[in-house]
Amino acid sequence: MMQGKDYKSCPFCGEEIKVAAIKCRYCLSMLEDGDGWEKLKSKAQAEGFKGEEADHLRPLGEFLENKYSPYPKSPLLKRLVAFIVDLIIGSLVFLVMIPVIVFMVIMLYDPFRTYTFGYTFRHFSWQDFFPIFGLVIFSFFLLGMIWFLLYSLFKDGFQGASLGKRLTGLIVVNLKENKACGAGLSALRNFIKLVLTLVPYVGWLVEPVMVLAHEKGQRLGDLAAGTQVVEREVFLSRQRVKQPQPREGQAQQTQEKDTEN
Repeated sequence: MMQGKDYKSCPFCGEEIKVAAIKCRYCLSMLEDGDGWEKLKSKAQAEGFKGEEADHLRPLGEFLENKYSPYPKSPLLKRLVAFIVDLIIGSLVFLVMIPVIVFMVIMLYDPFRTYTFGYTFRHFSWQDFFPIFGLVIFSFFLLGMIWFLLYSLFKDGFQGASLGKRLTGLIVVNLKENKACGAGLSALRNFIKLVLTLVPYVGWLVEPVMVLAHEKGQRLGDLAAGTQVVEREVFLSRQRVKQPQPREGQAQQTQEKDTEN
């Protein structure tokens, strides 16, 4: 370890940084000088990370305050692919509904009776099957809306990743607790998105513009829920707790005890 007069340990990731640093180069946590440094360390320890030395602490950064995130912005291309995949999955019932409607129209309204079903039902008119046709369409529409809403709201609540995000290696992180997003936060962040889509034109652009403009790629739903979409590998790498290294005196005492035994 390089610890000396010019270096100190980051209270969040335990890496060695310069005393004058105001931001950790490893976990991107914002730091303070003087008494502020001790306050940050005390705050981290109060969150449940025990240990006398700073390198015992897990990398939380300033998201302990639920204000800043230590995670970098996730790739926009991955988020776009995940969005398209999730949109397709959420619209599956509607996609199945289209060929069903086409089939029923051909079956019931073929003026030339060139198809088997058209020939079979040549003695019946469109009006005879209209109630059944309407019931089928209404059932598909209702089932499609229920599936779309449920998937859109809770898709990120299963270990923090929807099917689209799993495919692209992304995960939604609960920044306050530094863990995968749960069903409640997933519903909150996605509910805001659904509400905005009800506003024509302007509402459709708010969330994409936020993702592009925000430093961490957080949209309004993320800011409200305290979440962020990050790469899974980056998230997992910050879950690895550094093992505390014994001090020189402690190491000598351990060796002496081993020799006595």
